[in-house]
Amino acid sequence: LPTTVSAQCSGTWDAWFPHTGPNGEVKDMVSWDPDGAGPAQPLVATGGEFADASGVTVNNIAAFDVATRTWIPLGSGTNGRVNAVLALPNGNLLIGGAFSSAGGVACNNLAEWNGATWSAFASGTNNEVFALLMLANGDIVVGGAFTMAGTVPCNRIAKWNWSTWSSYGSGMDGSVRSLAAWSNGNLVVGGTFTTAGGTAACGLSRWNGSYWVTYGACWSGFQGASDVAVLPNGEFLTLQFGVMMQWSLATLSWVTLTPQPGAAVNAFQVLENGHLVAVGQLGATPTQTTLMWELDGF
Repeated sequence: LPTTVSAQCSGTWDAWFPHTGPNGEVKDMVSWDPDGAGPAQPLVATGGEFADASGVTVNNIAAFDVATRTWIPLGSGTNGRVNAVLALPNGNLLIGGAFSSAGGVACNNLAEWNGATWSAFASGTNNEVFALLMLANGDIVVGGAFTMAGTVPCNRIAKWNWSTWSSYGSGMDGSVRSLAAWSNGNLVVGGTFTTAGGTAACGLSRWNGSYWVTYGACWSGFQGASDVAVLPNGEFLTLQFGVMMQWSLATLSWVTLTPQPGAAVNAFQVLENGHLVAVGQLGATPTQTTLMWELDGF
């Protein structure tokens, strides 16, 4: 691991769409450029459990234009919640969740949008998908509550190499809810599992290319990691279901991220400019106001 240690966050949170967002809960978001190197500005692809956004019917998946502050539907959306959104290099969009159709097309919890239509992706999984990740070589890693990907047995985590599915050892005994990758190809996985590959993991584990290893120890009241990110210096950011935590290399311990948004956080993303974007909701139910925040000075 690198020896440098980043300072704790400072700066302020800015609301992106406090009154014009989706009418339900946002689960994930990603910067998405549908035309690649073309002239159009990137959009924010947003998935969750909502029927409309600012009056536009979108059905669980939509694109947000930051410049115009408008929402764009992606076909007729899905018939169930979208938990994970991934922008592909070819400009397509991959989504995972708990749905059996996208745009009226039958699909098992995974679907791909090509800019005009939806299609099933790689025969899907037999249960809900919570997380998606593209590796440096282009392979897709999928995490969730499933035990089968296509016809391949795999406990809550699997890899698609654009030809076949494969498992990561014996996988996890509980749901995988977040995925991140080190530059060396190691995977950092968060979720509600207590073992990974048969090794005690307490909701956070790392795949070193051959087997699962535990990283760090549980903190008091830990409930699993619902999102995780690897910082350039090797430190981690993770969510303890609403509260953002940071693993400090200086103290080898978990600390609460400061400042913390004034609401439960569902997902976050570290941007190239060093800012942190988080999404969540103010109320205890998905029907209450959904917010996005941006933290500068990270």
